[in-house]
Amino acid sequence: MTHVILRFTGHNCFKVQPCDLIWRQSSRAYAAKTKAPVKKEEEKKKPAPTKKAHLNMEACVGANIFKAGTDPAIRPESEHPSWLWNLLEPKRSYLELSPNTKQYWRRYNKDQTNRANALKKALS
Repeated sequence: MTHVILRFTGHNCFKVQPCDLIWRQSSRAYAAKTKAPVKKEEEKKKPAPTKKAHLNMEACVGANIFKAGTDPAIRPESEHPSWLWNLLEPKRSYLELSPNTKQYWRRYNKDQTNRANALKKALS
């Protein structure tokens, strides 16, 4: 039995072509499955490295982004700006700010959105 397919050839034009491959399954489906290589027991049980990592307290290793540059030196805490030590502190709540500021309304809207999303998540 010969099957036919309609092939779109242009502006509102279709061409009828005989095709006997429609119902055949791809030979790829019958290909053998590959298995992951089995590791030897010796390779599985390698001991952890015993050398302790040496901490370099003079330079920030890995912070250099230039090919010809060197790693930046670590400076004493007194040479860093004072705001640097406040970065990890949590932000103030909108309740602590004045309602006449833009920051207050931005944090208020964000808080309301977070509450609405939490309610939607809890109800669904």
